[in-house]
Amino acid sequence: MILSEKRRVFLKVSTAVWLIITLLLMAVIFMFSSAPAAESDAESGRVISFILKLIGTDISVMSPEDAAAIMSRMNFFVRKAAHFTEFAALGFSLLHFTDLLRLSFGFPKPGAGFMISLLTGVCYAFSDEFHQFFSDGRAPRLSDVLIDSAGVISGISVCLLICLIYIKISEKKQKP
Repeated sequence: MILSEKRRVFLKVSTAVWLIITLLLMAVIFMFSSAPAAESDAESGRVISFILKLIGTDISVMSPEDAAAIMSRMNFFVRKAAHFTEFAALGFSLLHFTDLLRLSFGFPKPGAGFMISLLTGVCYAFSDEFHQFFSDGRAPRLSDVLIDSAGVISGISVCLLICLIYIKISEKKQKP
């Protein structure tokens, strides 16, 4: 496929932008994992309060035991959803970056971007959990690596789906 000079420049700039987005996502994940447990719990509490307000639940009218039980149960789901979501964004970004890298520079080989993105995301999930050994009050969990990896796979899948839709639309436009 022969590309115009404008298209080549656009692809190279897009590749650089997606590299920066990917590195920023990794930095954000690292920052969240660096937060001490108390700070992380407080952030989760703010998210839970926001969700409860959105759905119109006022825990201030509940008994302290009931309010604590709701907060505790929701804390688990909010934290796991955060793990999943940040790694889904990373998976999406990794695949988009590797695809642009292939279009811009001819590597990796077609189809290899999927494996590179998957392995990079899963390795980053392991390193993220290992990093928590060094964060005050935090501990690594294999279950979080699995949730993070599921997020990576989901992000990659969404990226692939968007690409397939784009290809189908482009093919329809080219048909006479």
